[in-house]
Amino acid sequence: MSDNFKVLNRIVACCEQGIDAGLAVIVERQGSTPREKGAMLMLDGEGGCVGTIGGGALEQQVVEELANVMVSHAAKIQVFDLLPESFGMPCGGRIKVVLSPIGKDALPVFSALVSRLARGKATTLYAGMKEPGVVRWEISPPLQDMASWFEIPVEAVAELLIFGAGHIAQAMSPMALAADFQVSVLDDRSAFLQDVVLPEEVHAIALSSFEECMASAPAVSETTFVLIATYGHRHDMVVLKQVLDTNAGYIGMVGSLNKRDTIYARLKAEGISDATLSRIHCPVGLPIGAVTPAEIAISILAEMIAHRRKAA
Repeated sequence: MSDNFKVLNRIVACCEQGIDAGLAVIVERQGSTPREKGAMLMLDGEGGCVGTIGGGALEQQVVEELANVMVSHAAKIQVFDLLPESFGMPCGGRIKVVLSPIGKDALPVFSALVSRLARGKATTLYAGMKEPGVVRWEISPPLQDMASWFEIPVEAVAELLIFGAGHIAQAMSPMALAADFQVSVLDDRSAFLQDVVLPEEVHAIALSSFEECMASAPAVSETTFVLIATYGHRHDMVVLKQVLDTNAGYIGMVGSLNKRDTIYARLKAEGISDATLSRIHCPVGLPIGAVTPAEIAISILAEMIAHRRKAA
């Protein structure tokens, strides 16, 4: 899951358990900066720190300022210039950060925000300082004084469905988790799936067959990434036909050009259009000369990240 989703989940947990929490979020940026608008970091009263707004000396100062805010119970907005003499950071940019304690009164807003993100819905969080030391949080556009509110984009949780629990899925799963994907691995070989070593956070789903695979898969949305890497061309095509009937934002299929051409020809014969087939990334992954399962997984994940960041 994304850094921000982890931050927000921890905030909700703190609010529910009565644990002190503080949130730092970048609300404006100028020039070159290590993190984007909307990047978050939170502290809790038990000494935990989740998220990042750039690392290094800058983050150390932000953590110190946020800890002070939590003690004083007075929020503030602070500007940080990223200069060599300030933080040893030659970026030359500037960020504006809201630093705020988070109390139980904010629980409804942050709970609703987490719920939306978990359903694959990107959301805007609004932060407004209506009086000194007090930040109001909203997920609906405030009706008045919009000029005094900051709009903070929060991206939805990116779901990754990997069909086939083979070597590529096993290599890719931990990498995808580290890159903020929520990962499910689906296979119709129940016994094999039980023996496969996957990270604890990965959802392993045993299918009765690939013929009805989407019925057992998590809900698919425009933020869903799908990788088809089963143990046979026939299974790949069966899965692909079902995935093309969804609005998945990214569809990748492992295979050679010959495999692609053969499957595409069969699908065209069944009436599937070129426009629909153009949604598929096959051969999948960036052309980095990958050979081993780990290298192939890296190339695929890199292409997915480029797609998510709209760099491809």
